[in-house]
Amino acid sequence: MSAITNVWKSQTWMDIHTHIGTGSSPWWRKLGWPDPTVATAVRHILHDHIDELWAIVDNHKKFESLRRCAPVTCNLKCFYWMHDVQNPDTILLGRLAKAGLVHGIKLHSQIDNFPMTDEALRRVTRIARKLHLPIIFHSASCGRESHGPEKEMRDMYLTSPDKYERLIWLNPDIPFVIGHGGAYAMTRLGPTTPPGRAFWDEEKRPYSIRFLIQEALRIATSHANAFYDTSVATNPGKAELIADWVNDHPKAAHKVLVGTDHPIQWSRCPTQVAALLKKGLHPSLALVIARNRFSKMI
Repeated sequence: MSAITNVWKSQTWMDIHTHIGTGSSPWWRKLGWPDPTVATAVRHILHDHIDELWAIVDNHKKFESLRRCAPVTCNLKCFYWMHDVQNPDTILLGRLAKAGLVHGIKLHSQIDNFPMTDEALRRVTRIARKLHLPIIFHSASCGRESHGPEKEMRDMYLTSPDKYERLIWLNPDIPFVIGHGGAYAMTRLGPTTPPGRAFWDEEKRPYSIRFLIQEALRIATSHANAFYDTSVATNPGKAELIADWVNDHPKAAHKVLVGTDHPIQWSRCPTQVAALLKKGLHPSLALVIARNRFSKMI
């Protein structure tokens, strides 16, 4: 145990899910979270010793700015947020990929209103295959408090596990990252108290948060090309589900990637793994998760 403790003291981190300049929202500001700027990302890299960061941008100039400002010790990668999945700009993406400004594709079916199906995303997967780009996608929803119960149900259907599992299965040569690990785990950061408690109920329709998280873990473990993004795992209910799953399926530790969604104080990389340890994750498996680097996996 002492050897593991010594390793933790010098641990560096990867963040698979960091937004830069893709907008802020009023409830972020109410909680005192900073806007997702280049400066915020740089502070995040320096503060938590991030040696690999996957930035999510919808404009390649933001990534260029990050490359100019970030320390050279950090391996910077970019997921390009593709809003129009029916008419993707193939020429632009090809040019950016060739220039080293795009390394993957970001999809958000909730905001851009499309289902995570092979039919809806056929043009996207064609580009990803041609350019050898992984895909990270939003799963579940952003929360009943900010979007209302009707949108909550719609959003869950858009990214229901049966849809994205089939997409992953039909495209085995494309790496997929399940953003937010199946669900944001409402209440997003705090304990499972009202209004969040109802969403953990197994009878919740269309899906309970518990079901979404467990299915995402199963899919990431079962498919070689699927990976699990933790953000945000500081929710104790979510942390417990992840810890229990990885303890029961040790090989799954190699498929779990630490992501913050946005470098805010509660969802920092070390804080998330600490939450998993607190819920009983074996320290040796926590080290596997901390040492995972997506660039080497793909």
